[in-house]
Amino acid sequence: MNAVNPPRPIRRSQTVLFSSAPLWLALPLSFLKGERRSRLGKFFTAATALSTFVSTMMLLLAFAGSNGASTELRSIIAGLDSHILVFRGKSELMCGYVELISTIENVPSVVRVAPYLWLDAQLQVGDQASEPITLKGIVAEREIQTTSITPYLKSGNLPQALSSVDTDIPLVIGKTIADELGISTGTSVTIVKPGLSPRALPGKIVDIFETGVPARDSALAYTTLAAARKLHGMEQDCINGMAVKSRDPLTSHTTARAMSTALGNSYSAKDWSETYPNYRAGIDLLKRCIDMLNVMLFAMATAFSTGAVLLVLQQKRREIAMLLTLGMTPASLRFAVGIVGTLLGFVGALGALVCGPPLCALLTQHQVIRLPEAQATIAYIPFLLTTRDTALIIGVQILAPAVFGWWVVGDLNELRPADILRDE
Repeated sequence: MNAVNPPRPIRRSQTVLFSSAPLWLALPLSFLKGERRSRLGKFFTAATALSTFVSTMMLLLAFAGSNGASTELRSIIAGLDSHILVFRGKSELMCGYVELISTIENVPSVVRVAPYLWLDAQLQVGDQASEPITLKGIVAEREIQTTSITPYLKSGNLPQALSSVDTDIPLVIGKTIADELGISTGTSVTIVKPGLSPRALPGKIVDIFETGVPARDSALAYTTLAAARKLHGMEQDCINGMAVKSRDPLTSHTTARAMSTALGNSYSAKDWSETYPNYRAGIDLLKRCIDMLNVMLFAMATAFSTGAVLLVLQQKRREIAMLLTLGMTPASLRFAVGIVGTLLGFVGALGALVCGPPLCALLTQHQVIRLPEAQATIAYIPFLLTTRDTALIIGVQILAPAVFGWWVVGDLNELRPADILRDE
């Protein structure tokens, strides 16, 4: 025995604990038991609990941010335009398209189909100079289920707005056009179709939209499909193309290929990534950045969780030596440390589940993570939790420390309990 540094006496509480409990349960009970510890022991305990909590919060925020970014990307893609456009040639009309709609809707991952008719026209107010517009004739009930135009409307009800007038052509125009002409909802206008056989018909502004996209707010206008045919002078029930909404815009290119196969060579299906290649490149870059960040955070969270087990082993060296002295087998020791790791993961997961949802709501409400407007596709990253990701986080945080603890205990086979007790 070392006369200079004699070993600390074994407390009676420890003796009772190790003698009354099974050996494989003594270490977990020792971890949970509240007893007076040295400052170093208290530091190890606090560091262990904090590591598991921080690692779980990191995983939770990483998954919530990834979900929020994906949701924002999907929303913006649908808001700018439809996911897929179906057309026939460059300027060929599609007549008798009812059966074609049924064929498209039977393609897997297709949610809704909306026919449309494009028309170049002039918008004139009284004796003022006219403004060129691109008129889109639509079926309002289908359009609101295919694109996200509704949130940009002042009234918020596109079908009601377009059906509010009977004689004149109803028009929903962008805010930029309205400001340039000094008009508002209820203003009567004249719609002029130029060409070899020009046509002028009375119209009325029934609503105004503002998307924040200059190309749309300054040139686009909506009307009914019947009104667009009337202005065009078209007697047949024909359209220019159809807008299609897919279940997931980030995989709509696969849906577009399946649609082209179903429709045959007479028709073309082009998804949004072909229409806006630069936009697709920006989204891909943002997704890669998010994936890299998630991988880094996942690695750091796992390191924190497994590091907590090492802190426990360091903190409980004395108890481990006592258990080995009492005849505990290596297999039982592995199982005991695995239970401790499970307890650590459960404590960290429980704390994160209590604090995580309010923190995610706060970060989203105040838009804490904002992105540069010039380079980013979305303005900020919201934090959205899902039940599946939450269950995955809990599972990882509980299993990772348990498995790591079981693995690392293999190095304890060469420990000498007498040396440990002497050093302690």
